[in-house]
This record gives sequence, C-alpha cells and structure tokens, in this order.
Amino acid sequence: MTPALAKLELRHIRYILAAAERGSFRQAAEALGVHPSALCRRIRDLEEEIGAALFIRTRGGISLTQAGDRFHSAVQKAMSSIEEAVYDVGVMGRGEEGVVRI
Repeated sequence: MTPALAKLELRHIRYILAAAERGSFRQAAEALGVHPSALCRRIRDLEEEIGAALFIRTRGGISLTQAGDRFHSAVQKAMSSIEEAVYDVGVMGRGEEGVVRI
C-alpha cells in the first residue's frame, strides 16, 4: 500500500467527488456539512500526497485538471463498487437473497 493510499479515507473521496460535481469547494463543504477550510485543506493535503494537482483554482470556482479528471473517474467507479457491495450484503443480511439454513 502506498503512503498516500494509507492516509486516504472514504470521506476524502466524497470531498473530491462533491467538489468536482459542484465546481466549488464552498458548495461541496456545505453539501457535506463540513467546514470549507477543512475540505480545502484535506484536498490540498491529498494533492501533495498523491503528487499531482487535482483541481484548477480560480476566482470563479474550480475545475478538474487532467490528473484530477482521471482520479475523479476512477474514484467514481470505486464508490459505485462500494455502494453495490454494501447493498448486496444488506440484501443478504435481511434474508432477501441467499440461502437460509435451519
């Protein structure tokens, strides 16, 4: 496991996805219920750990860099897989699918 991956948490991925979707760190922070400075700081820290800028920052908002676009696409797929896994296990846990042994 790389050092950057060891520090990456699911909430940090949510920060990146929300910021990319909204084009604003402030709006992403509001949507996630976190302080904008905390979100900005964590994204900046992740960019340093990864070794690439994910966002272009301007007065008018933010946009993804080429590296950011690639990262965003990959983490969207990862989040979909995680959501699918949670759903599938929940269905099995509720006995809606799978084998029930008595």
